[in-house]
Order: sequence, then C-alpha cells, then structure tokens
Amino acid sequence: MTDQPLSPPHAADNAVVNPTNLDDAASQAARRLPGEPHPYMLQRNPPNLWILVWLTVFSLGLAALVMALTVVL
Repeated sequence: MTDQPLSPPHAADNAVVNPTNLDDAASQAARRLPGEPHPYMLQRNPPNLWILVWLTVFSLGLAALVMALTVVL
C-alpha cells in the first residue's frame, strides 16, 4: 500500500453544496441526450398533410397550364 490518500484532501470540501456546482448541475440536467427530440418539436403540431396535397395538385395543374399555353402560343 502507498502512504498517499485515495482522494485529495479538498475532495471533502467539494461535497459541500456551493452555488457554482448548482449552476453546473442545472446546465448538465438541462442537456438533451443524443436522439432525444427538442422540446419545441414536442409542442409543435405536425403540418396538415391535406394542405401539402392541395398545394402539390395546384402546382402541378399550374405547371400543366403553363406548358399548354406555351405550346398553343
């Protein structure tokens, strides 16, 4: 065995709660784990798929109209 202590002498002092350790603990607790969704994504409603369908149909119809007018004129 060695005559050196297992932990440094000031390690017992770190066990006492001080404000700097609280800030570090709060920031570590607030961090998300990898792959965990952001809280904003949990609050958002997903987009209405019918709006996307109608926008797609409208844009394809408008493109067909422009192509038809291009051929005719």
